[in-house]
Amino acid sequence: MSAKIGKNFLIRFLNKFLLKFGLLIQKNKLNELFIKKFKENKGIKFNYIFKSVSNNDFDSIIFCILNNLYDKKFKNIELAKLKKFDDNTKKYLFDVGAHNGESIERFKKIFPNSAIYSFEPIKKLSEELKKKYQSSNIKIFNYALDSTESIKNFNIYKKTKSSSLNKIVNKNWLKEKKEYFKKNQEINILNMQQDKDYEVQEVETIKLDKFLLKNNEIDEIDLLKIDVQGSEEEVLKGCESALKNQKIKVIEAEVYIGELYHSDQILKMNQILDKYDYKILAIDKASNLLAGRYYYFNTLFVNNEIYKKIHEEK
Repeated sequence: MSAKIGKNFLIRFLNKFLLKFGLLIQKNKLNELFIKKFKENKGIKFNYIFKSVSNNDFDSIIFCILNNLYDKKFKNIELAKLKKFDDNTKKYLFDVGAHNGESIERFKKIFPNSAIYSFEPIKKLSEELKKKYQSSNIKIFNYALDSTESIKNFNIYKKTKSSSLNKIVNKNWLKEKKEYFKKNQEINILNMQQDKDYEVQEVETIKLDKFLLKNNEIDEIDLLKIDVQGSEEEVLKGCESALKNQKIKVIEAEVYIGELYHSDQILKMNQILDKYDYKILAIDKASNLLAGRYYYFNTLFVNNEIYKKIHEEK
């Protein structure tokens, strides 16, 4: 095989490979890379191509923002190496939709000295979180954050991470999960009957604005993480005073689009956040509804002050 044929084959192969994972590189740029590497007789190294992907690591982005590390020299440094630049000030991190404590573990690693406020509406999960994590720096609350303060029906699915104030409308998802749980009964932690897709429990809902008034030692929230399966809009409506006064620095939200819950939330979220001068900073992955009837991704929004700082450093 000639060098030219070999080069063209590798270009086509890598183009397909990159497209498969949603990473688009202009063909002329990829050609330039191959020509340069072949002339140097060094071959191809994948880390050369993927060097900038690490910039979209949310933990690193959040760490830099909350430690005021906006200089370009920090943009390609991994989180483990960034730790030495921690200013060690106490960060207030709100975990809305705590589930089994995945975000608590994550926050402890990023900001060991932080104060974590976690909200989980499923009583059994909340009780387990309290046993495992409750401390002077980690507070667990058995509430659902919402736009109103009341008692509401909460839909608890066997796959508890999908539980929500909203019902899942995608019948194919329910069918697939029903078959899955027949084969995997050990992960049905709520001991739900086999013929049931979900069960309904009453939960207490509160507004974040009211919570902050009662806990006035919290001047501002450094990070508000929202993972509430289609109720993102209602959580934001419940903290419009904090948003208006730019009291929340960074908002991370998991968002679904397509047919899973009753509606897509990204546009509604953006309308509220744009109203209060919050800007979208990043999304963690890309896909499309041609590949499936729904998909989810995480988004980062920042308040106007942080957004200006980021652009001043560019």
